[in-house]
Amino acid sequence: MASRTAVVATRVGGNSELVAEQETGLLVPSDDHAAMARAILSLLQDQQRCRQMGEAGRRRAEQQFSIEAMVRNYERLYLEVA
Repeated sequence: MASRTAVVATRVGGNSELVAEQETGLLVPSDDHAAMARAILSLLQDQQRCRQMGEAGRRRAEQQFSIEAMVRNYERLYLEVA
């Protein structure tokens, strides 16, 4: 997402926390190869949607997963605990 690229990922682990479905990318079942192919093709066939998801992904990465965001979250946590 940080590279402004729409994401196609499987619904495993923390992927559903990282990827905002239909906003920053598409999530598919882990064992559904056809769904993965359809998701990839749908983005390749709609470049505007792909760019929009890529831009939204970059914003999400900067806002929620940057070093600055991590520091803010740790500060907030420490203040709550203290």
